[in-house]
Amino acid sequence: MTRSKVVLVLSLIVAVSSRVAAQEGLEITLDEVDAADTPPPPRKEHVAVGSNKQAIAKALGALQWGMSKADLIKLLKAQVRAEFEQRIKVERDIMRQDALYQEAQERVRRVSENFVAFDGQKTGWDVSPIGSEFTHGNRESMLVVAGKGSRDMYFFMQGKLWKWIRELSPETGAEDALDAMRERFGAGKPQRERRNEANATYPGTTWSDGTTQVTALLRGSDACLIFEEVHTLEQLAVLRHHVQPKAANTRAASAVDSILLSDAERDARSR
Repeated sequence: MTRSKVVLVLSLIVAVSSRVAAQEGLEITLDEVDAADTPPPPRKEHVAVGSNKQAIAKALGALQWGMSKADLIKLLKAQVRAEFEQRIKVERDIMRQDALYQEAQERVRRVSENFVAFDGQKTGWDVSPIGSEFTHGNRESMLVVAGKGSRDMYFFMQGKLWKWIRELSPETGAEDALDAMRERFGAGKPQRERRNEANATYPGTTWSDGTTQVTALLRGSDACLIFEEVHTLEQLAVLRHHVQPKAANTRAASAVDSILLSDAERDARSR
């Protein structure tokens, strides 16, 4: 995918997020779509290099730090409504309209399906590339929403949203995605916090407006965009008072444990 296409993808993410702030109902009907006004074309705004406060706010759209799970799900369902209402409106084929309507309803249904609480029960996420993004036993949780060419992960601390990670699939164009982020947010600083299993720093860039820290990095063939609330980042040492040490090779250690440990021992270790 060319850089211009990646910029367009990022622009669409911002546009959809910004349109849903005033949306309320979660169910979609064809009558509502037909009655909707066609929105004016979005204005093109230039963001100066180094002036990232406005760019970060636009990227977050209606997303707000501190949102509850219920508020986030309501927002995400409204995003689905905003995405599909115009598609249904311009489609004059009745059968196709109905197919789009059914697709929208299915997307709405799936929004809240993949929620996990990190309460000590080991999951596949512990040995995934995002295994270092959370801890167990500290009232942390995550909502995962899969999309076309991307996967969004929303992290909660004590029931409040504080981090959003968007993984872009390889076909999106990882290098182009990072270049597009640099064009949008400015030069930034090299990211140094996130490392691979060999303890090598992932190539990437970090920006901050004092409220939100944004990191764009390459993780193999994938590009990851990470938005984090600065205040929570600064308080992690206190908030994560119960930290379970992780073995150097968690996957191998888990395999050995499954053979050598009794059920009681495994339960005790997971607490």
